[in-house]
Amino acid sequence: MPVVIKMKGLPFEATSRDIQMFFDGLSLREKDIHLAANKDGKASGISFAVFNVDDDARKAMYRTGKYMGKRYIEL
Repeated sequence: MPVVIKMKGLPFEATSRDIQMFFDGLSLREKDIHLAANKDGKASGISFAVFNVDDDARKAMYRTGKYMGKRYIEL
């Protein structure tokens, strides 16, 4: 069963590729990354990553508190 992980604190210019690199070594496809936008259509700093492998989702959670650029990422 897929596991959805919410990411908070992303740089506003973050791309799906940046998120894949953040989770390097885990099975995360670009189509399974959903970048959220605010009501004006601008990046909100929030994303949802859908992991189809439970073990990878568990491993991903160990990356909470890591940085993407200068931004602290919460999972």
